[in-house]
Amino acid sequence: CADFVHGDLSEYNVLVAGTGPVIIDLPQVVSASGNNNSRERLLRDVSNITETLARAAPELRELRFAEEMWDLYERGQLRADSTLSGVFVDATGTPDVAGTLLAIEDARDEAERRAAGREEQQTE
Repeated sequence: CADFVHGDLSEYNVLVAGTGPVIIDLPQVVSASGNNNSRERLLRDVSNITETLARAAPELRELRFAEEMWDLYERGQLRADSTLSGVFVDATGTPDVAGTLLAIEDARDEAERRAAGREEQQTE
């Protein structure tokens, strides 16, 4: 929810304090929105912690907390107090390729308009 992914989370990077877990070793943190690999890093981080906890509770291996978290994040609904179920169902629809290409074209056109406006201001 803070737009960060640890990137190297494991049982060794979680300390237990009286107020709850404290995550340490943050030099490899990446921006969730600014790094193309942030989803994969989150999946790996959560998998590492899940595997550690699954030693005592094997049923955790069947849950998909990371995918659920990422889905909530992408929709702008992930909060510090979000209750996760571990249940996640993959999308089954067909991707809107034409709509995506149109959005890319619109963004490119907007960037070109802004660049042209900056050039015009500089020549004035």
